[in-house]
Parts: sequence; C-alpha cells; structure tokens
Amino acid sequence: FLSEEPESRTTQTQHTMSSSSQFPSPKYSITKFHLSSQSEFIESLLSHQFAQYQSHHIEYRTFFSNHSTHCVVAFAGLRDELNLWKDYDEKDQSAPSTKRLRSYCRWYEKKLEPLGEVDRESLEKIRSDESYMWENFHNISSTKVVVKNEYATVLEYFMHKEHDSDLLDWKKKKTSMDLLNEYVPKMSQSLSGAAFHGLIETGWRINGGFSVAPGLAYLVVRGMDLGSPKSLDDLTKEKNSDPVAILKRVSEDHRFDNIFDGVDGFQSKLRILSQNPGLLNDYDIYVDPSSSYEDLQHFCEQLNEQLYILFTKSDARGDFFVLHAITALHAMRIILGHLTNSKHQLELVRNFWRAVVSAFIVLKRPQPLQQDEQVYVPETWDENAERADRLEHIDVHWYKLFYVSLLTEKRAPRLAPLLKEAVDLYYHQAKKT
Repeated sequence: FLSEEPESRTTQTQHTMSSSSQFPSPKYSITKFHLSSQSEFIESLLSHQFAQYQSHHIEYRTFFSNHSTHCVVAFAGLRDELNLWKDYDEKDQSAPSTKRLRSYCRWYEKKLEPLGEVDRESLEKIRSDESYMWENFHNISSTKVVVKNEYATVLEYFMHKEHDSDLLDWKKKKTSMDLLNEYVPKMSQSLSGAAFHGLIETGWRINGGFSVAPGLAYLVVRGMDLGSPKSLDDLTKEKNSDPVAILKRVSEDHRFDNIFDGVDGFQSKLRILSQNPGLLNDYDIYVDPSSSYEDLQHFCEQLNEQLYILFTKSDARGDFFVLHAITALHAMRIILGHLTNSKHQLELVRNFWRAVVSAFIVLKRPQPLQQDEQVYVPETWDENAERADRLEHIDVHWYKLFYVSLLTEKRAPRLAPLLKEAVDLYYHQAKKT
C-alpha cells in the first residue's frame, strides 16, 4: 500500500446549503455539493421520478439496500460537477435528459418493495421507554433475516420525533441535526452492519438535505456492534498510528486464518467478529485526543487513499464491499462535520476505523498485487462523463463512486490516475452484471 502524504489539509472546497436546510455549513467541507442550485432538480426527481421514500422498504430481495436517495444525490452531484443533464425539464417530457432520467428511475424502482407495517404496540412501548427499542430492535439481524416491519416501526418513531405536530412548543421539537447528535454516538460501534448501509444512508441523506430518520432507523435494525475501541491510554502512538502498518499486522495474525470456516455472507462473518470483539483490540487506531476537527479530516483523507488503493491495487480489486467502504467514508465525513461534540467526533472516526478493519478481515485480508496489471486509465473524465450522461441502466454504485471520486480529485489532484482507474474498473464490472 502507498504511504505518501495526501494533499495538504488546508485544501478545502466551499460548501453551501440552502437556507431551508437543517444543516449549517460545517467548518471543514469535503464536498462542493450546492443544494441551493440543485434543490429544484432533486425535488423533481423525488416527487415525479422516484415514489416517496417513506412508501418503500429500506431493503429489497431480503438484503439488498434501497439506494434511491443516494441515487438522487449522486445524479445531482454529477450534474453539478460535470454539467450533465442541463436540459432536464420535468414539464417537457420530450427533453432528452428528462427521458433518460425518467427511464433510469423507473428501471430502478421496479426492484423496490413496499414499506412494512408499523407494530403499534411496540411503537408505544418505545415511546414510553426507549430502552425497549435498544433491547428488542437493535441488531435484530442477528436473529432475523427479514426486518421489514421492525424497520417501519423504528422509522415511524424517528419520523415522529422530527415531525410531531403535537409538540406545540417549537423549542421541544427535534430537527435532523438534533437526532444526528443524539443517536449517532449511541450507534457508532455498529457502523459496518449491512455492509455499512445504515451509515451510508444517514450521511448521503445529509448530503442531499433530507431527513436522517431512515438512516438512523436502518442503523438500529441492521447495526452490528463491534465493541468499543481500546482506550487511547492502552494504545501506543508508535504502534497504532499508521493505518497501513496496522493492516499489515492484521494480515499476519493467524487467529483470523480459519475464523470463518463454514460461514457465508458478509453479515454472518461480521457477526463472528461481533461476538469476539477482543480480537480487534490490538488493531484500534491511535488518534491524539487533542486532535482538531481538521486533524480528523486529514486522517480520513489518508484512509480514503488507502481504500482506493485496496480497490485498485490489491487482490480485492473491484470488490463490492471495498467500494462500500469508500462511499461509507464519504458519508461518515459528512456526519462528522455536523457533530457538535469533539469527543463524539473522535469516537466516530475511531469506530469507523474498527469497522474498516473488520471488513478487511471478512474480505480475507486482501494483499497488494504482486505486479500491477496493465490497465487502461483514461487521461480525462470525458469518457466516463459521456457514460454517465447516457444514463445506462447499470448499478447505481457506479454513479456514486464516480461522484465521490470527482470530489476526491478536487481535494487531492495527485490521486487522479488512481481515481479514474477505480471508476473505469467498476464501470466494466457493472456492465457485466
């Protein structure tokens, strides 16, 4: 793995939200996404192309995640970055971009399933005593495969907290910002469940200026608790500060050689680690407790580079779950910018690292390729921009990866070849499937 320093942490892009957004602009921005210039486009896609999000379950075909929100954010981001689909006009059905976007959304929607039924008895118990939710709904995927009604119930609880019309005193109402700061710290040990999708749903919803209730509900029901990271007092800076060195040590730990024998599936293997969290303690990251917010984002930038290297230069080349770690890191960094407590920021970063280590183990600890394959790397983004503009009916993850990679290039231009290789690689994989 490469260990070069990423671009200076002072390299920042401006981030502006519309005045109606519940999220103020964070101190350090990782995205140029301008909701104010895209809100009409987003609202049109949500209202006229995708059915209302609350009418669909968060998953389909048992364990695939509903990506409709991420899809809208990725489309809006690509439109903003690459000047795509500018002729889109919901009122003009003959406009080429309108036809393509409507076609893609209809194609994607066919996969989705209706939202489950709310268990009113359980909902009232949760409202009376929230511990009932943590005892009966958190991480229920350990015992249940389908969580349709459970998700609908927890979603109703969070939506009620955001939009309760019975709360006449506006000072008592909770915004998405309030919910984020109240509940993310309670679930930061459960980030990798469902291949990071609870985290992804939450962060990408903030990116689009939407309610975070669906993301938090998903974190509850699909969370996989990996235990608390080892105390910083019990870690050494010399041994636990370098992500590359830590992953190398993980690769050499024979305790993981046969730990998943007879077990199939990412979530099932993750459960093994969840039941043995002590195995992860030696590989927790040391982050100086006095780290500033900018320091934490700088660490995230280093980690982002290593994930792209895993995705392109290891025997996990093009791996679906490494891709999810990349888009999850994007989500985590957005959430990080909206947590108001510095202790919670530090905990979120350290818990995300633990989730990454767990995924690395589940994926059989990918090793660097002995010799780089001769791969085609586009010199510019033009070819992929043309592919995006055509809106081929391929995996939405490709559009998400393209969007996140464009943002990464703005912060770290030297990574451009790596980023373009990743996007081109996954495009060809998406075409095959």
